[in-house]
Amino acid sequence: MTTKKVYMLELYMKKYGFTQADMAKILHKSECNFTNKLNGRTKFFADEMLAIRNAINERAAANGDPALTTDEIFLLI
Repeated sequence: MTTKKVYMLELYMKKYGFTQADMAKILHKSECNFTNKLNGRTKFFADEMLAIRNAINERAAANGDPALTTDEIFLLI
């Protein structure tokens, strides 16, 4: 039995109310393209990681939470 690896990104998306469609829009990609990235079929590029980090940190700041690093968001668990 294999275990699916999950990016912390998925947890932060849920915490801050982002959908896959929201993230796709932030990246100017299709929802299918973002889903492939999230599932590990294709890789995230550095500029995409930064755009996602910035969007998450905007919501984190609005909630009074500390800013997250790119490494924290894209950690595989």
